[in-house]
This record gives sequence, structure tokens and C-alpha cells, in this order.
Amino acid sequence: MEEKEESIEERFKSTETINSLGVPIFRYEYEVLKDIYAQIGKRPEEFYKYVIKDGCVVSLDISELEFAELPESVKHFKHLKRLEAVGNKLTSLPDSIGDIVSLEHLKVRDNQLTYLPDTIGNLKNLITLDAGKNQLASLPYSIGNLEKLESLSLGSNKLTSLPDSIGELDYFLRSLNLGKNELTDLPESLGDLKGLRSITLGGNKLDYKSPKILIIFRRLYAGNCDIHKHSRW
Repeated sequence: MEEKEESIEERFKSTETINSLGVPIFRYEYEVLKDIYAQIGKRPEEFYKYVIKDGCVVSLDISELEFAELPESVKHFKHLKRLEAVGNKLTSLPDSIGDIVSLEHLKVRDNQLTYLPDTIGNLKNLITLDAGKNQLASLPYSIGNLEKLESLSLGSNKLTSLPDSIGELDYFLRSLNLGKNELTDLPESLGDLKGLRSITLGGNKLDYKSPKILIIFRRLYAGNCDIHKHSRW
């Protein structure tokens, strides 16, 4: 009787440990790696831009590999802390990105992203988010749910406005890069960022003399925040 082939979901659930990469790795984690690299016709053994700890992938760098979309299977990495997908051809991130709740660092700079999914707000452990050099025109309201976020880099996009919820990143956010966008106004809630130490605004269409923006700046200055009004990355 012919043996039935395991589905990809069944393989991802396997608790078997193998040594295909020279270090012990759970079979299901290896299957996720295989699935990711198969999308560009490669195998994990051809790349070493990942870190394995206690049998699990905790860091993955798939930068500059011409991915047109982030593989859905990446959601199966339940202990992933760092994901870098810089310099690819991504136009969007899957909603399932919000399932990787262990994620602390997400770097998707230099792609073609036109939006971030609402589920990005589920990443409650995220410390750094770098989505600079994309085509983002707006941010999801859920960005305010990233309660541990310390660094947010959104330079060189097409942002025309910011959600009021950005003020909810009040104590942890230290660095905010909004340079080289198309902002004409700022939400009053930006002044609520008590922990902010550096904000870059150069290269936008802001009127720095408007009463509203002057009040925001005054509140940021009171918290010892450096405000960079000239273009810089």
C-alpha cells in the first residue's frame, strides 16, 4: 500500500530533531526554512543567514533575494525574534505577520510596500520597525498597539498623514524617522511621545511656523527630544 505523503501543515507540527544544517533543529522548523527558500528555487543549505537556538530559528535574514512576497509559512516560526527582508520586491506583508508574536525586530526597508497590514499591531514585543524606502502612503491605526516599540523608521515613503494613535507609543519610543515623505501636517498626539529623544522631519511639506506644529515642538522639546528639520536618512 502506497504511503500517504504528509501535508505541509503536518510536517510543520513534527517534533522530531534533525541535523541537516549541522546543528540540531526541529524538523518542522527545517520544513519552514525549506518552504521559504523553495519559493526562489533554493535550499536552506545554500544560505546561512539564520540563527538557530535550542532547535528553533530565532533570526532570519532573507534580504536581497528578489522575494515578491513574504512566504506565509514564516508564521510557523513561533520563536522568531528577528526578521530581515531588505531590498526585495515586496508590495505587501501578509496578514499572518501578526501571528509571529515573538518578533522583536522587523526590517523590511527598500521594498515596494504600499501599506502595512492592521495585524502589525499584534506584534506586542516589537522593539524596532524599519519600513523606510517603500511606497507607504499611510499607517494602520493599530501602529499604536506596539507598546514596546523603541525605534520606528519610515523615511523615504509617501506618507501624507499620521494616525492619532501614534501618540500611544508614548514612553518606549525613542527614535522616529519621518524624513522625506509628503507630510503637510502632524497629529497633536505626536506631542504625547514623552520618551522620544530624536525625530526626523526634513524633506516633508510641513509649515514649521504654524501654531499647531509649534505647540507640538514645544512639548517635544520639553521632553529633551532632538528635532531634525532638514533632510537626512
